Amino acid sequence: MRKIILQIFLTIISLSFVSCSSEKNEATYFDYTNAWQDAYSALLSKYYNATTHLPAEESWLFTLHDINGDGVPELFIWEPVVSFFFAIHSAYTFFDGEAHQLEIADSFGGNPSSLSIFSRPDNTPGMIVNGHGELFWRHMLISMKGNSLAIDVCFTGSVLPRDRGYDDVLYYIKGLDVVPVELPDFLYWLIEEHERMTSEGYALVSQEEFFRLRDIVFGSMLEADGSRPRPLTDRSQI
Repeated sequence: MRKIILQIFLTIISLSFVSCSSEKNEATYFDYTNAWQDAYSALLSKYYNATTHLPAEESWLFTLHDINGDGVPELFIWEPVVSFFFAIHSAYTFFDGEAHQLEIADSFGGNPSSLSIFSRPDNTPGMIVNGHGELFWRHMLISMKGNSLAIDVCFTGSVLPRDRGYDDVLYYIKGLDVVPVELPDFLYWLIEEHERMTSEGYALVSQEEFFRLRDIVFGSMLEADGSRPRPLTDRSQI
């Protein structure tokens, strides 16, 4: 009889231990999976409170994308700068239980309706950002190196203003070995802008070279519909 009672007692203890252990593991897992959401929600609240006084068309935006491939997305904050153009303002990554702000080595952005964010075709770390402004369009490959974001590859077409009698496009590429061409003499008035672009690592190329290399690097991603920035109040996917 004592032996039976002892076995029952040990069984109860064992089941209680398993139950407590399971509850503990579930609680730990729950806290882990929600930690980055809580951290990013707090940041979005901070940015919203700082910009809530702005007109609706100047409301800031955000994007979530796992750029370093660790399974937890990074948070990107976009701010309006000029002519309904939104530029990257800040970015955050999450590790060691908290959000860490990233340095931004290169500015990137576009009109909100044109901004599309993709993973790379081979699913390696990095993100593709497509966007355009009033007089240009860009296809960018952004990478995270250490604590910094930078543009690894960028294809940009600069449309010359038609009000000056031009209907041309200048094609620039950054981050690839290309055969550069000279700025045409009749575009001498763009020499300062051209020199600025080349000082930032861009090379002026022919139209044929531009589209040939662009299709190799980005391929069908240019035709896809990527994710788009959302208002700071739209946290349904966090």
